[in-house]
Amino acid sequence: MTTKNGQPILLRQIGEVTFAPAIKRGDAGFEGKPAVILGIQKQPTADTIALTRSIESALGDMKRSLPAGMDEPKVTFRQASFIEASITTLQGKLIGASIFVAVILFFFLGTLRPTIIALTAIPVSIFMTALVFQYFGLSINTMTLGGLAIAIGGLVDDAVVGVENVMRRLKVDRERHHDHRMNPRS
Repeated sequence: MTTKNGQPILLRQIGEVTFAPAIKRGDAGFEGKPAVILGIQKQPTADTIALTRSIESALGDMKRSLPAGMDEPKVTFRQASFIEASITTLQGKLIGASIFVAVILFFFLGTLRPTIIALTAIPVSIFMTALVFQYFGLSINTMTLGGLAIAIGGLVDDAVVGVENVMRRLKVDRERHHDHRMNPRS
């Protein structure tokens, strides 16, 4: 309530108050039936998977309080599904890359020890990435998954090149040491 010159201004003096539904401003439908459509746009800094879980929890709570005759809420587009599927795909690629690296290294180097050393680099690097993400409060999203996929390719390449280089240097050192024993004056 407000006043003017000490006199109250009543709501009926400036407008009409009635009980009625809000004016319809649009129309929505889903599967041929009238529907209420809600779109949620996350902020760029939000964790997609955590936000999706929170929304799904809220929808679960809302199901219990729906009026009779109203269908339960349905999610038609879930961005977290893409991220979860990408994580699963990335795990498969990681296993495949590890097996491929093991076969190639064993084939070219002929021993098991350097193969195991190179294969240790892949999970250790992924584990360190997870620790850095956790420390800085980062989450996995589409961009970080793309970066991880590229990094795994580089990691596999570096593991092969690094182990091959160490093996070559050890071989050269062995040959030099062997030649020195055979010809001590040189």
